[in-house]
Amino acid sequence: HRDSHEQLCEKPFSQKLLSGLSLVLNQIKGNWESCHALGSLIALATRLLSLMPSRTITGGCLNFLETCREVARSWIYTLQEKFSSSTNDEERMEFALRTFEVAHVSISSFDIDEDHLSTLLSHPEHASRLIETSIIIKNSAPGTLRSEKTFHRLSMHRWRRLMYTCSSILSDEIIQRGNPCLDYAIQRSWSAYPGVVKWELVSTSCSHRAHWLTACTEGKSDSAQNSTPLRIHFSLLTSEIIVNGRPLARLPGEYENHESYKALFGRVMLEVMPTDIPGMLFSSQKPYNGHTLFFGKSEACPDDFLLAVSKDDELFDYIPPRVFMNKLPCHFIQDYTHWYARNSNTIEFRPKESSWCLLATIDH
Repeated sequence: HRDSHEQLCEKPFSQKLLSGLSLVLNQIKGNWESCHALGSLIALATRLLSLMPSRTITGGCLNFLETCREVARSWIYTLQEKFSSSTNDEERMEFALRTFEVAHVSISSFDIDEDHLSTLLSHPEHASRLIETSIIIKNSAPGTLRSEKTFHRLSMHRWRRLMYTCSSILSDEIIQRGNPCLDYAIQRSWSAYPGVVKWELVSTSCSHRAHWLTACTEGKSDSAQNSTPLRIHFSLLTSEIIVNGRPLARLPGEYENHESYKALFGRVMLEVMPTDIPGMLFSSQKPYNGHTLFFGKSEACPDDFLLAVSKDDELFDYIPPRVFMNKLPCHFIQDYTHWYARNSNTIEFRPKESSWCLLATIDH
């Protein structure tokens, strides 16, 4: 290394530098707009890690980088909540861009030498954070790929390089050592993820496809719901998730334009995945007001869409208002949402302003 970097190899100086980095991190951790400042702290820590032979300082750098990832993760979740709840397209694009930027800053904390990286990724929690953040980058990238910002272009190049380095390490961890990191990461990215039997490499003669893993979910049968197996593919290079041949997507317009959808979700756009629940086509990628959502189409009544929601091991089916027309006073039809509780075999009438609150939690 350069002569100007000699001071970084001095333990007293490095200890003071680490203390200073931690002090600044504590000052900015409550504000996601400090994303680029966090990126600078991570860059300094990774550089110090690459130069310092002391085990004490090395451990301090790795712990500091882990703390940086936790700060970035909390920012990402905050921005995702803002994105999901916003009904303004410009706001949503801004939150998506911010999520993209914070995710890149977070994943840069893994850009360390391969020896440290291999040790780090042998721990399921650390490896799952890498994969989860990479999935977030993949899902938020389309809106930024046309960006003229140098930061966005360089970030994508760095991410691709990092994932190329990580792919062989992750493949060995997941397939050879049974590391559950991929299941953890997908579960946090897809709320209805049912889990799989075992991941394996896709059998292919094409070397450029050797980064794809595949697995099949287990079909389940219980008193509340049945499920059929799903075939899942995951790319260790691009973090793309394919379920039964379909990628992550928004709900089709026929759902979003339906009056019942507007009454329940307003203008919120939900990201969905295929589901293994019979009669349903999609499940929400993230919980909505604490509920996992399942959407389908009614064959008996094509004008209706099917909606089932799950929370705290309870499953509810949405009942459209037309079912009660001419059977109940208008007040009970227009001012309430109606849910069939499968566990108790009862129908709940919830005030519209409390549509997403379990009946037992609503003050009467």
